[in-house]
Amino acid sequence: MAKSNHELYRCEFCGVQPAAKLNQYWMTGLILMRNHYSLKRTVCIDCGRRTMHYALNHNVTKGWWSIYAVFINPVLLLIINPLAYAAFKDRLAKQRKRMEAAS
Repeated sequence: MAKSNHELYRCEFCGVQPAAKLNQYWMTGLILMRNHYSLKRTVCIDCGRRTMHYALNHNVTKGWWSIYAVFINPVLLLIINPLAYAAFKDRLAKQRKRMEAAS
């Protein structure tokens, strides 16, 4: 659902404002296969931090158990998820500024 420029986002999990879009990925290694999961939601800072920690813990504990994961998991852990979280925090800061300007 598209939002207008003056409307603020709400967290899809708890309903708190401000919120921003977050993309996080995690993987489960299965010896010769792998399962790849993603979360693309609008979340607040607390739910975003929880999601990031869940993805990190999952990737560290269950993500290494396949041949493919040895090559893919470091990219998820060290590049994609941290960059996505940093972009999320920037978007959230913009939402906070808009919220302060509106009040």
